[in-house]
Amino acid sequence: KDQAAICTRTQVTVDLVACTSTFSDLCSMGVVTRSTGGQLSHIHRFDYNQHVGKLRHEITRMVCRPTGYEGVLRVRCSTGLAVQDYFGAFNKTLEGDIELPTIDADKTLGVQLRLESDMQADRTSAAVQCALLYTAADGSRRIRVHTVSLLVTNNISTIFRSADLDAVVNFSAKKAVAEPVTTTLEAHRQQLMAACVQILFVYRKFCATNPAPGQLILPESLKLLPLNTLALLKNKALTLDAAVVRSDERAFLRQRLLTLSAGETSTFVYPRMFALHNMPASAGYNNSNGEVSLPPTMSLSAERLETEGAYLVENGDTMVLWLGKALPKSFLQQVFDVHALAEGDAKNLLLVPRDNDLSRRIVAIVDHIRS
Repeated sequence: KDQAAICTRTQVTVDLVACTSTFSDLCSMGVVTRSTGGQLSHIHRFDYNQHVGKLRHEITRMVCRPTGYEGVLRVRCSTGLAVQDYFGAFNKTLEGDIELPTIDADKTLGVQLRLESDMQADRTSAAVQCALLYTAADGSRRIRVHTVSLLVTNNISTIFRSADLDAVVNFSAKKAVAEPVTTTLEAHRQQLMAACVQILFVYRKFCATNPAPGQLILPESLKLLPLNTLALLKNKALTLDAAVVRSDERAFLRQRLLTLSAGETSTFVYPRMFALHNMPASAGYNNSNGEVSLPPTMSLSAERLETEGAYLVENGDTMVLWLGKALPKSFLQQVFDVHALAEGDAKNLLLVPRDNDLSRRIVAIVDHIRS
């Protein structure tokens, strides 16, 4: 903490890429990267042939992404509302300002507001404003202000209809991993489950019409909240299974969740899975917007996996290519230039564009997701 305070005071941001196979105590070192607005990356059991591309991308992104310097941020809101807390990678001053030695395009902050008085009686809208004072790359001092006006309502059904699932999941994840280390992991998990249950209970009590006893009633906008809550509890950042996650990896994942955007959090918590062996004709080609079309996503269930299929699973940080034992030889020949997939050979496969349509489409999909 002392080192983090010194760096923040002198406007120094610390980015750390850990490529060790032994314990590095990233939980302690991560305090410096988190408080200075930096980034913590972790590549466990680094192997040059396997991970050099990922390492190159991490460092290149750190150096080349759009970045502001010496930032000071504050959120203001209308009378009746007040800022209760901030969540993210930053240093909070005693005056309530958010200090950011650097603020880059890959960082997202969460802000929790509280209701201090009845707002419905005298107004129909409320404003929230975020002001960021920073230094641009050319040395000029600038201020960026975002102001949004939101409708005020006392109708709880309207609130549920307007709920944003991605935002709820993102905020819940940030709040869970931002808790002090003195709080046990089990307490974080219980808070997540209690919040999910409370939301569904309120909807059932005040919005449902004559629900049958024992019937599960879910709001349309949040019908996937239980699924995402369960996925978050199974995530390595919050799982209780010490056999599947090391201390350093957990520290890295917890800090990553603090900085992800709403859309990125949803993918990180509940990964996307694509079938590559029976893609639509448009998948792997550029669409009218100039972007590569992706195959439709599938439910994350073992029942969906076929032994004759090939599936790509990605969560924004890692991609896994699952190949069935009965995958046609033609697929292996076109994509990997091999005739058979013997046990143990998977790590030696190389995914590169080859002289056929299927290979080029799959590589295009992978490159698009990486970008």
